[in-house]
Amino acid sequence: MSTSKFIAHGEYTLDVESHLLIIHAYNGWNVERSLAFKVNFEQMILRHFDGQPFAALVCTHDWLPTPDSIPVLQSMTSFALQQGMFAQAYCFSSSLEADVILKKVSPQPAPNFKRECFFNEQEARDWLASLEVTRPRLATGS
Repeated sequence: MSTSKFIAHGEYTLDVESHLLIIHAYNGWNVERSLAFKVNFEQMILRHFDGQPFAALVCTHDWLPTPDSIPVLQSMTSFALQQGMFAQAYCFSSSLEADVILKKVSPQPAPNFKRECFFNEQEARDWLASLEVTRPRLATGS
């Protein structure tokens, strides 16, 4: 028997390009979607970055979380920071999204963490490229 009261609402895609985690979030998310996303998000980080520094590009598309999703999303951000996320570029589709996410979900800039906000994905990618996030990974080992 499922413990969830509702069907998950909202959509997302997760991709990796070199040292960059790319998230596209669509439509309103309830806590059920946030919990399902959290599992995929954490697995992606562990599988692709393995403690190496990485950045995230988060593009929202008419996306807003329900209030009960906020703690889940905050815990995901904390997890990403613990796993080596050093920069985050947001690409918002509206100023309302920017206001909610920046006040409720995303951490404040810190000495070892950079965050910038955009309304154009290419500008966000250009900023990340200026941080050399998209450079190829160096081979490790002998």
